[in-house]
Amino acid sequence: MEDVQPYNNKVKYVKVLLIVLGIIGFPLISYIPEVLGVDSRVISVPYRAVYFLICIFALLRFRWKSKVNIYFLPILLFIFLYFLRAVYDNIFQYQQVSSIAFEFWLFAFLMGFFPMFPFLFKINLKTLQYSKNALLIVTTVVNILGLKNNYAAFSDEKVGRFLGNEILNPITYGQTGVVLVILALTFFFEKNIFGKLLMIGLISLGLINVALSASRGPMIELSVTVLCFVVVNFKRIGALSLSVMVGALVGIGIYFKNYLILFTLVFDRIGDTGFDKQTGSEERYFLYKDAWHQFWESPFFGYIGIGAYPHNLVLESFMALGIFGGLLMIYILFIAFRNIFALVKVKATDWIALIFLMHTVTTFISGAIWNSFEFWSLLAFSFTLYGNKVLYKTNEQ
Repeated sequence: MEDVQPYNNKVKYVKVLLIVLGIIGFPLISYIPEVLGVDSRVISVPYRAVYFLICIFALLRFRWKSKVNIYFLPILLFIFLYFLRAVYDNIFQYQQVSSIAFEFWLFAFLMGFFPMFPFLFKINLKTLQYSKNALLIVTTVVNILGLKNNYAAFSDEKVGRFLGNEILNPITYGQTGVVLVILALTFFFEKNIFGKLLMIGLISLGLINVALSASRGPMIELSVTVLCFVVVNFKRIGALSLSVMVGALVGIGIYFKNYLILFTLVFDRIGDTGFDKQTGSEERYFLYKDAWHQFWESPFFGYIGIGAYPHNLVLESFMALGIFGGLLMIYILFIAFRNIFALVKVKATDWIALIFLMHTVTTFISGAIWNSFEFWSLLAFSFTLYGNKVLYKTNEQ
């Protein structure tokens, strides 16, 4: 029978490590430098090297069993065009890109595109479940460390935009909270009463860190992912369980009502989008406008791929690769949403689909093609899970 659990359904710890590090690895190691009192590069550079070696080991260790179909080929074509764009920029526009060229090549291809390929290997159900458990533990630790660093502000009810630590910016810090909320939310509907209480506590912890980051992106991503999960799975999770969870969170909010002021800044930032110079939204508008003008300067071959980016992967693709590259990115996002909405319906894969949705939403509001590491890895992973989703369906679904 073709659709059976690969590897006798035994836990493959290398794959667990790959998934956990791919999603929350950098935020985790970002807290080490302040503990050891060393420069961040002393930790971050070896970490990225280790992660790269883990990817190589996974490629060599596991056999190619995934059902990767023709729909993945346009993604490979997009990467190839982006590679050609980068080579062209380095040869013919070197003066413009020299300051960032090394960092670009290191991050874009070694940390961005290359780690996609280990995620294309078929994964069994037990390894997937173990990965979710491990990710919940690590993400909880990361969120506790983030709250610890900002506890004074939290306890004093100060309103501001806080970092997770000296190298974890507010956006990534807020996203660690979103990941914790996603994991705890999907676990909530599987647990007994004591487990549900624990998940409520973890959801609250994640929400606090989202509020402390005061970033629009994480709050938008949180809203979209939670709404998607509830709407798509309303029949499965049930109105009663959903009401219990919402009621508990409302009760916690009422009890700690004095701390709700922490959310005011992030809601103000969302409300001021497009109008307020202090929030940076006006600057973002001009980045969009410049990218669009640069596209029209060279609509067929693109303008430049290395350097400034508009914090929107669709616009950046048109700007860097021309109309064909832009259309390929639209295709990539269409397939991403197709995979997400199929996987979020399956209990074993809903958590990874929601985390991928979070990073897909990010592509519209933040980041660049070359530094959207999680998006590219989870895109490949979604193809593996989508192509083999029958392996993860149980009688409970």
